[in-house]
Amino acid sequence: MTVKPFSIDSSLREARTPPGGFYDDAGLHQKMLQRAFVPSWQPLLDVQEPARWEQAPATLLPGSLDEPLLWVRDESGDRVLSNVCTHRGALLVQSVRRGKQIACPYHGRCFDLRGEVKGAPGFAGREASLPALREVRSASVGPMRWVSLGEPAALEESLSVLDERAPGLPWEQLRFRSSLRRDYEVGAHWALYVENYLEGLHIPFVHPGLDRVVLRDSYTTEPVQGGVLQTAHGRGGGPQLPGGAAALYLWLFPNVMLNVYPWGVSLNVVQPRSVNQCVVAFRSWVWDESSLDVGAGADLGSVELEDEAVVARVRAGIGARLYGRGHYADPAEAGVHHFHRLLVAALWQ
Repeated sequence: MTVKPFSIDSSLREARTPPGGFYDDAGLHQKMLQRAFVPSWQPLLDVQEPARWEQAPATLLPGSLDEPLLWVRDESGDRVLSNVCTHRGALLVQSVRRGKQIACPYHGRCFDLRGEVKGAPGFAGREASLPALREVRSASVGPMRWVSLGEPAALEESLSVLDERAPGLPWEQLRFRSSLRRDYEVGAHWALYVENYLEGLHIPFVHPGLDRVVLRDSYTTEPVQGGVLQTAHGRGGGPQLPGGAAALYLWLFPNVMLNVYPWGVSLNVVQPRSVNQCVVAFRSWVWDESSLDVGAGADLGSVELEDEAVVARVRAGIGARLYGRGHYADPAEAGVHHFHRLLVAALWQ
């Protein structure tokens, strides 16, 4: 079934949620990838940061965008380039390698680490007119590298709210913890997973362990530049972030969650695979080992499995013939409402 364009009222109390068919439309799914994901900021996952004169290949959002990229570093610094030869589209680099030139294994075209053509068999005398490798917009957050295929607002603008609410976060002290790396396969539309993340209303019903350490009455959800920020305060003592929160949960449109705890950062990236399948990648960086297993940031694996179970229940029911369009709880689902308005705007405005 093809879903006709619809709107989400700006009034939280008057607005209705998307219809069930919104999550089953394969054509709409592809449109979401092109209009919401392609222009957005996305972290590069599982890519070895290159040393000087190194080239490290990466795939942006495997299974959905599948964009081949190349992170390189020379004497002037690092940059991210397209990893596709400008001659006939062959992949250039398939594993980390050293060298001052990027050589195409198909026809021998060579590029320097700025992407400029330095040699092109079959094009003698025309090298200067040949297209260079396109550079991709990129930014760093501590040890995390982010890229965008579009022209979104500066990443720093979206992340500044974290430093406002928790001044002095030691981003440069973060150290990657490979033992906390997880990839979860979820049998549901990617947007259903995001919706679940964006509200704390379900916590006492779905996450009994988390509910024991988080104060319900002080839990807040607010739209911010480029996303939604949720703030949780702990019950009683326990580790806190600067500013007093037990956790800050920042979602960036459309699919990235940056969860800041006293122990460090859990980065969750929802990677669409199909209308009814996504993978949620968990990657963690630690700055304080002593608070790793306590408070709101403890036992993330159990919380994830609880979320997956309830998302599966929604997936099973939302397409029912007797379900129409729901409403938003005010103010608890302000984040879900904001997400839907951003997504609908990307699709049809």
